[in-house]
Amino acid sequence: MGLLRKVLISAPGVPRARQVAEFAVTSSVRSRLDHLEDVAQRFSGVADMVRRLDDQQPAVLNAITSTNGVARLLRRELDELRSAVTTLDETSNELARPLRREVDELRSAVTTLDETSNEVARLSAKLSDLELVTGVDAAGVRSDLAPHLDTIAWLLTRVETVRAEMLHELRYGKSNDAALIDAEIINPAALKPADGDIRLNLGCGHIPLDGFANVDLRPIPGVDVVAAADDLPVGPASVAEIFSAHMLEHFANEEMRRKLLPYWFTLLKPGGVFRAVVPDIESMVASYARGEIEFEQFRLVAYGGQEYEGDFHFNGFTPTSIGALLEAAGFEQVEVIAQGRENGDCLELEVRAIKPDT
Repeated sequence: MGLLRKVLISAPGVPRARQVAEFAVTSSVRSRLDHLEDVAQRFSGVADMVRRLDDQQPAVLNAITSTNGVARLLRRELDELRSAVTTLDETSNELARPLRREVDELRSAVTTLDETSNEVARLSAKLSDLELVTGVDAAGVRSDLAPHLDTIAWLLTRVETVRAEMLHELRYGKSNDAALIDAEIINPAALKPADGDIRLNLGCGHIPLDGFANVDLRPIPGVDVVAAADDLPVGPASVAEIFSAHMLEHFANEEMRRKLLPYWFTLLKPGGVFRAVVPDIESMVASYARGEIEFEQFRLVAYGGQEYEGDFHFNGFTPTSIGALLEAAGFEQVEVIAQGRENGDCLELEVRAIKPDT
């Protein structure tokens, strides 16, 4: 064997073949080794990534668990909210049904009033045309038609008043609860007169007065301040005069004695004036007893027309009774300015009182 090895080594060409073989094998092995080293480096990176994932696995699992818990809570809250919304919708519909009926009734009433007003206007126009067309003396025609024209004029005024009341009811609801009215100053200048003396005309309705801040619950033409009579946007001892016409009868006696008159007293400056016009029940009773007025006229004045929410009377007065109320509230120098004064169907009285200087 040793001899053969020597022969092969000494044989010509063998060293060259050996060099070629070593070169070829070495290149291949080196290439493979480089590849293996590259693979080993990649696996090393993957191993590091796996180790990092293993380290972060508890936090990831905890986040997933927390997210699932929060999602369950949100789903429960969403279900509860949906149930609450359904309940609110049902309650709202239940409450809205009677309100919708009342609104429909009020709209129907307003439509009827509008039709009546149009009809009265049409009749008035025909009467005017009749005066122009007929050859009768104009003064004579007017004399014959005067009662009818007066009636039509009264009807027009009455229809417009009731129409305004119905529109007010339609806008603010059927309740006349003054506590629901938020005070609103429509004309700020009315509460800042040039002489500095604020004068209030409470419950002015459709008859505003010059020189006064006209106050009513309804924002109708001529009203300067929309407010309740017991919640006026003025401060204590800031008013020079308070006047009201045919408003006090709309309040119960105890409410006026305990609340309204004391409140108005505090608003007046020392020496301030309080004036009120009210139905004179004493004169109405006497006139009815003498047969001078019919019972229906007496009933309307005593209890109101009762055609809408604000047309009911809860009180009546004589000079003695209203004087006693004013004195109990702290007023002095109570004076009856008028008694038994005619105002349409009503016999009224007017009273004046002063807040003491001290």
